[in-house]
Amino acid sequence: MTTAVHVVTITQLPSLDPHARRPPAPVTITDLAVVRRLAALVDSLQLSTIGPYASCPPPPGGGIRLTFRARAGGPPLAVAQGPAPCGTVQFSAGGKQQPALQLTDSFIQQVLKLAGLHWKVM
Repeated sequence: MTTAVHVVTITQLPSLDPHARRPPAPVTITDLAVVRRLAALVDSLQLSTIGPYASCPPPPGGGIRLTFRARAGGPPLAVAQGPAPCGTVQFSAGGKQQPALQLTDSFIQQVLKLAGLHWKVM
């Protein structure tokens, strides 16, 4: 994924908590070095070992979505979104759902740090 990607949009997903603050506006990053580091971070996630039919509650807080594109405004090449139920990251490539990836404890913090964002993501 890393060679075709030139743009990433990071979106903070809303929390299920009705009292939580509204998420900030999505941020689009075009700095190729940052985009490539974020793509490599997603690429480094292992496949989840949790079966597709496992029953897990949804995470209580919001999460983040990374939408990778070849150019600004272009169609998504890949989308990674998490945390999803069972501590996974939902991943699609070319518009097709792929096997879930395993979320690491530091994934969201690493994304925010690489992107220079100071969001409070639960």
